[in-house]
Amino acid sequence: MPLKSGQPAQRIKVERSSKSRNVEKHIRERTERNRLRSLQLFLWHNGRICGRKPLSWLLSLLYLLALWSLIGLLCFAMMRCLLYMAHKKPLFYGKGSFIGARPGISYEPLDRSSGSPRIIRWNPNTTIYSGILRDYLEKTYSRRSKKKYVNCRNPSELSNNCTDCACMQNAPLCAVDVSDSDPEFGFGDCALSENTTFGFKEGSPCILLRLNKIIGYYPSPTSNGIAALDARNGEILLGGEGPKNSTGSKPCCNEENLRFKCEIQGEGNYSVSYFPASGFPYCFFPYCQQTGYKQPFIMVKVGNLQREEVVKLRCIATPPDMKGAQVLIPLQFTD
Repeated sequence: MPLKSGQPAQRIKVERSSKSRNVEKHIRERTERNRLRSLQLFLWHNGRICGRKPLSWLLSLLYLLALWSLIGLLCFAMMRCLLYMAHKKPLFYGKGSFIGARPGISYEPLDRSSGSPRIIRWNPNTTIYSGILRDYLEKTYSRRSKKKYVNCRNPSELSNNCTDCACMQNAPLCAVDVSDSDPEFGFGDCALSENTTFGFKEGSPCILLRLNKIIGYYPSPTSNGIAALDARNGEILLGGEGPKNSTGSKPCCNEENLRFKCEIQGEGNYSVSYFPASGFPYCFFPYCQQTGYKQPFIMVKVGNLQREEVVKLRCIATPPDMKGAQVLIPLQFTD
């Protein structure tokens, strides 16, 4: 039977298509064999596993194991610290800690605005420092509180002799009356009043001194106690053989008073006065984060300052364990 005119061309196309499929199939099979061969060589070839010797893999695994073990221990330590951290007080404080065993001495007024110098520089019209001091006293000591406070200088009101926090938890809080103008037991010329400028307008500034609060700190006692003598008749008001309470034991308020001693470095007829003149009793210590606690302080009044002269007021605290601790306060009264 004779072929039609289009049959030879169709047969040629079919044969070419069949050959092309065979070639592609061969290429795919060869590619798969090459891949398997490459995988086999990668997994194991000439004593190497995945391209590295077994010893190299062992050292790498040991390194990663040590690294992740350290990371795990660090995470465990951090979680333990977070879970067991004391929220009311530092975990480590006292002797040998970063905080230390004794407090530092700080003062007011201190201008904490950005870039302000540490020197207290003022003229008769300056109100910033008297304003800072007023704000501090009003916010810290003049707010009303439901807590019951006692006069720690009065043996009939206070009979505790606490030197640790376990005792202080049940002890009454000592009162601080910033408006008391009594020179012996109050703040004299530096007491808070409606129109006071705390001596800055007259050039005789009042500087507030205090010990920084450290939990559990109790000042070391002096050898014979710091007796507060009445300037009028020399009678012992505090310290020494002060009055005893109903139990026959002396309360701590009548045993020791903490005071500051200040001097102006340099020559000049300067005067330094302290309010309260008798200091404040040890019964304010120790600080144990009591709610409503009033931090005790001393007011130091500096007089006879020369205009434009920069002087440094050097102050130390009287407890023996505060030896070496001091604060330098630069002052300048300008026109």
